[in-house]
Amino acid sequence: MAGTLKDSLTCCIPPELAAVASKELNETPSSRRESLTEIRRRLSSENDQQIQEDAFLLRFLRCKKFDVPRAMSVYSGYYRFREENPSLFQDLTPESVRHIWEAGIIGGLPHRDINGRAVMVAFPGRWNPEAHSLEDILRAMILQLEYLITSVETQINGIVLIADFNNFSLYQARCIRPWYFQLMSSLVQNAFPARFKGVFVLNQPWYISFVMAIVSRLLSEKMNSRIHMLGWDREQLEENFNMDNLPEEFGGFQAKYDSLVWVETMLNDTSDSETTPLSSSTSLNTTV
Repeated sequence: MAGTLKDSLTCCIPPELAAVASKELNETPSSRRESLTEIRRRLSSENDQQIQEDAFLLRFLRCKKFDVPRAMSVYSGYYRFREENPSLFQDLTPESVRHIWEAGIIGGLPHRDINGRAVMVAFPGRWNPEAHSLEDILRAMILQLEYLITSVETQINGIVLIADFNNFSLYQARCIRPWYFQLMSSLVQNAFPARFKGVFVLNQPWYISFVMAIVSRLLSEKMNSRIHMLGWDREQLEENFNMDNLPEEFGGFQAKYDSLVWVETMLNDTSDSETTPLSSSTSLNTTV
């Protein structure tokens, strides 16, 4: 089909992105129609009370390559995670977790990697356990994931994380609780509709190996294979990222990471959204 891919679902995808979706996700206009019909049939048979827009359901279908049973599993996990962890979503707004983004503990970059994937960042060394609760870090992560996944490009190409452990102390490592690892692993593996394509760990101290030993037991073999412990080696970063777009901390040629840019992004671009991701059809109107 020449030109921009369109169908009766008002789905509009640029040709280059449509080619990726077709090759990697088995996505075509006919597969979208058939899969949406089937997932709605299954939801109806399960007496699901949520009224979902096509655009929202497509997130789940894309993350599982239009395999409806697997997409349904993530859909169920998405709501189950919220039901089982209500404190994470209580009064959850960008303003309630802006202190996490301002500190630069987690955030995001304005540029994608060379494969078109959205780039999240983490600087665990900036974490003050007395000022920033693990729960708020997880809440902030949930909000920025909800923000990023509104982009069709991100739904198709996925998300990567660069984590810089410079200045991460043994004390900080000891302050991380097992429940945090459990919830984070549950979120990214079967409770959120995104393609998590890679984690690049930089400048990790020796004791991170003990932390990763705990984390690895909670992750699937596929997820573990996507964690790259780079240390001080930037060669793998250069293979996946345009270094002109990376901040100085990652060996890139941009200025140092400015957390306030991400704060402004999250506060402005999510200002008209629902206050909590429990509102499943949230639309943040983003092009990240």
